[in-house]
Amino acid sequence: MPSPIGHSLGGIAAGWLVTIITSSSNASGQRCESENNCQEPVKGDGFEGNKSPVLQRRKKRKRRKFLIKCFGGLWREAAFFSLLALAPDFDLLVGKHSTYTHSVGAITLVGVVVYGLNNQKKGQALSATMAYGSHILLDWLGTDTSAPIGIMALWPLTNKFYQSQLFLFMSISRHFRASNFLSHNLYAVLRELILLGPLMAMIGVCRFRNQTTSACSKSKSE
Repeated sequence: MPSPIGHSLGGIAAGWLVTIITSSSNASGQRCESENNCQEPVKGDGFEGNKSPVLQRRKKRKRRKFLIKCFGGLWREAAFFSLLALAPDFDLLVGKHSTYTHSVGAITLVGVVVYGLNNQKKGQALSATMAYGSHILLDWLGTDTSAPIGIMALWPLTNKFYQSQLFLFMSISRHFRASNFLSHNLYAVLRELILLGPLMAMIGVCRFRNQTTSACSKSKSE
């Protein structure tokens, strides 16, 4: 099954993708690449509009603050989605790995809790749900070498364990004294980075553009 790195990448990608879909449905559809597009030209200081050096410096500062704010929002989202994607493996602490926390029951519970705690915002609850659910999907697609094989994905409907035959992700060894412990795990993580890294990066770029568009739309509405 994937490493924490793979699960983090998958959770961030899933959370951002759903956020893009849900936020786009509420957006005005107007694209804005920076705050410059959100500001009306201002006359003053003896110059007309954008010709003023003072106004140009002021717009650059605003644009820089705007981008920093957007990047900060993305990092907070990434941290939140990453934590949710890692959460199912907390069952290792109680010796119940790949059981109840790796199920549709747990996914549903996460969605309900986030929905209730976040002022009943459906879009954010759905994004959190998919970030958590990405862990179950990646584990199902991975290689499991520890009994019981697979995950209890459909609990509480059934206690059966399921595993796909695709084996896209390698198992992570916890046998620290094994001679190939380091090389095996490094290769497994490299495989995850190749499979999930570009996908997360591409969705991240789309999420950043989506966020700037939403911010500009909000600024215009105000």
